Amino acid sequence: MKAHASLIKAPAILYDALCLVSNSHGSERANSIAAIKESVSAIEAFMNELGELGYGYESHGHAESNPIVLLGKRLREAEQNRKSIKHKVQTACESLSGKRMSKGGLPSYQKFSLVVDVRNELSHPKASVLTIGDGELLPPKKEQRMIKRLRSYGFVCGNASAHDWVSAVDNAKFAHWAHLAIVEMMIYVLYLWPHRHAIDSFMEMYGLNNYVRKENA
Repeated sequence: MKAHASLIKAPAILYDALCLVSNSHGSERANSIAAIKESVSAIEAFMNELGELGYGYESHGHAESNPIVLLGKRLREAEQNRKSIKHKVQTACESLSGKRMSKGGLPSYQKFSLVVDVRNELSHPKASVLTIGDGELLPPKKEQRMIKRLRSYGFVCGNASAHDWVSAVDNAKFAHWAHLAIVEMMIYVLYLWPHRHAIDSFMEMYGLNNYVRKENA
């Protein structure tokens, strides 16, 4: 007799990220950057685990009319095709809600998207080609857009490095914000779950109920 089971890893990764955010020892820059990366890793694991859960429903005879089965199929396809975490989150939202997702109209997604872009740039850094003129240094247009997006949430570059967007994120304040942005996106996805009675159990399993309590306290 065979059964389908999955090892859930996202809660431990999310907790590791929280520990990095809360750690007052060592290098603030190192802890902050590590916390950002771990937070995104947590939602990546979360999406893959939801895909496996959908496969479990399918294995037990549920049809694709069940949104969880559809979720599993689409997420597994996304993983096989090496789609981005943004694509997976959008896929999850659309599969569970049955509606096309308006990314521009969802604040949770906008914050999540910025954190992912920051993580990607930190993980795959490239040399910045600066334009020098009129007594100032201008970063590439892509980095200028990043600086503008960060500024819209209150994160600004250091006085001595106005051209360097990394100076706006390598600190505990942004790391904490980024971590909560990832948590908010995970909670949003879970609250689309079609079986309402199961949401609290999922929230507890992933440790997300603790964040909700803090926000409502």
